[in-house]
Amino acid sequence: MNEFIQESTIKSLLRQTNEQIQFQKEREIIRGESFNVFNVLNLQSNETRLHSAFIAELLNPHGSHLKGDIFLKLFLSVIEYPFEFQTLNSIVTVEKVIGSKTFVIDNNGVEHIMGGRIDLYISDRYGRNLAIENKIYASDQPNQLERYANFNQRKDKLYYLTLNGDEPSDLGKGNLKDDEFELLSYRDHILRWLELCQKETANIPILRENIRQYILIIKKLTNTMDDNLKEKIDNLLIEDFGAAAYINKRFDSLIVENREKFRDSCSEALKSKLSELNHLTFKVHDGDAITKKYSHIWIDIDKRIKLTFGIETFSGNPGGHDNGCLFIGLYDYKTESHDIQSRFNELNSYWPHHHKLVWTDEFDHDKKASMNDIDFIQRLAQNKSDFYEKAVDYITDQSIRFIKETLEIII
Repeated sequence: MNEFIQESTIKSLLRQTNEQIQFQKEREIIRGESFNVFNVLNLQSNETRLHSAFIAELLNPHGSHLKGDIFLKLFLSVIEYPFEFQTLNSIVTVEKVIGSKTFVIDNNGVEHIMGGRIDLYISDRYGRNLAIENKIYASDQPNQLERYANFNQRKDKLYYLTLNGDEPSDLGKGNLKDDEFELLSYRDHILRWLELCQKETANIPILRENIRQYILIIKKLTNTMDDNLKEKIDNLLIEDFGAAAYINKRFDSLIVENREKFRDSCSEALKSKLSELNHLTFKVHDGDAITKKYSHIWIDIDKRIKLTFGIETFSGNPGGHDNGCLFIGLYDYKTESHDIQSRFNELNSYWPHHHKLVWTDEFDHDKKASMNDIDFIQRLAQNKSDFYEKAVDYITDQSIRFIKETLEIII
C-alpha cells in the first residue's frame, strides 16, 4: 500500500460510501421502487418484447400514449438527427423485414450483401428513415450493419444502440466504415430522452409512472446512479482522491484475479470430469488471456472426430459474444445436414450451436453466468456457503451435458 495512504482512510471512505448506498436503497424501498413490473415479468433484458417494443410505442406518433409526435421530436433532438424529418405521419416498425439474406450485384458489377430484420425502423412520408440496431445482451450477426446500411442507402441513417455506446464487432460491422453509422447508448441518449418524455407526462400519472419504471430498468442495466447519490459519492471521492485511486486500481486487479482463478478451476474440473468418458479423448486448454475480449476454455475431441467445443468469455467483456455472458458452444463446425441444423441453436457462423450457462442463487432462481456480473464475482471471491465450488460445478456440469447431447446429434 502507498505509504501516504492510511488504512484508516481507505476504511473510512468505503464505510461512508456504503452508508450512502444503503441510504439510497432505503429510499427506494420507501418510494416503492423495489417493485418493477418489467422485473416481475422477467423482461428486463428482453430486446424485442420490452426494449424495442417500449421505445417504438413512445416514438410512434399514433401510439397509445396519445401525445402525437412530441416523443419522436424529442428523440430526434437528443440523437442530433441531421436531416429534416416529417414526424407527424411517420411510421415506426419493430423487426422491419428487409428481405432474405442474399448478395446483389449493382449496375457497376459491385456485390452487396442484403436482407435481414432491422430492430427499429422509422420512416416518414418522403422516404427518409432511421434504422436502429438494438443490442442489450445479444451478439452481432454476420455483416448485420452492412446489410442494413445497404437498404435504402440514399435516405437512410443507421444507428447502433447498446447499453454503454459500445462499438460493434468486426463480424457485425462487415465492410462498413466507422462514419457510415452512429453509436447510441441507453446510458446517455435513451435515459436523457426518457427523462424529457417523463416531463411531458407530468399530468398523466399512469403514462408517467410507466416511463419512470422503464427508466429504473435502464439505470439498473447500465449501473447508473441516482443523481443525488452520484453527487454525494463524488464528494467523498474528491475528499480522498489518493485513497479512491488506490481502491480503484486494486479493485480492477481483484476482478481480473478472480476471473483467472475461476477459469483455472473450471478447466481443472473439466479435465477431471471428462476423463470419465472413456470412449473419447479430450484435450482441455486455455484460449485467449483473461484480459482479452474472447477469453476461452477450449475442449478438443480426439483426432478421429475433430470437434472443438469452447466456453466463452471469462473476461466478462461486454463486447464479446452475448454481451460477455458465459456460454458453451460447438466451434466452427460445418454441416450440410438439415436434420442436424434444425436441432442446433446458432449464435453466429463461428458458433453454430451453443447453450447459455447459468448459476442458481439462494432462491433457486437461474441467472445468466457473467464474469461482468459484480454480484456473481463477489460471491466467488467471498466463497460463502461453498458457493465457489458449487459455481464451478454449475458451469462444468452444464458444459459436459451440452457436449454429450451435441455428440449424440452429430455422431
